[in-house]
Amino acid sequence: EFLTALGKRSLKLPFALRTTKPKVKVLYARFIASPHFQPWFNYRRNECICAFEAVLYTLRETITAKELMRGPCGAPMTRPALVTLLAQIHKKIIVETAKSPVDETHVDTLHRHVHDVQHAIDLLSTTTTSM
Repeated sequence: EFLTALGKRSLKLPFALRTTKPKVKVLYARFIASPHFQPWFNYRRNECICAFEAVLYTLRETITAKELMRGPCGAPMTRPALVTLLAQIHKKIIVETAKSPVDETHVDTLHRHVHDVQHAIDLLSTTTTSM
C-alpha cells in the first residue's frame, strides 16, 4: 500500500516550495549586505566561542589521564602524538596564566596533565631504548 501510494504522488512540487530557495537567497543576501549583519555575526561568534570554551574547560577538568592519552579512535597515542599534546598543554597553560583572574585550580589541572603526559612519554622512551 505504502509503495503504491508513493508511486501515485505528483512529481511537481507546490508553487511555494519551487520558489522558496531563490527568495531565501535574496533575503540572506540583503541581510548580509545590511549594517545589522556584522554586529549580529560578531555577537553569535563570541557566544559560540564562549560556549565552546566552557565545554573544553569542563572536559579538561573531568578527563582522566588514561582518557587524555587516547587518540580519536580510542587507541593509545604514539610518542610523536604525545609530544604534540604536551606542547599544546604548555600553550594552554600560558594562555590560562595570562588571564586577568587566574583560575589556579584549572592551571593545577593542566600541570597535572603535563605531568601525566610527560610520564607516558618517558615510559615510551624507556621501552623503545630497552628493546
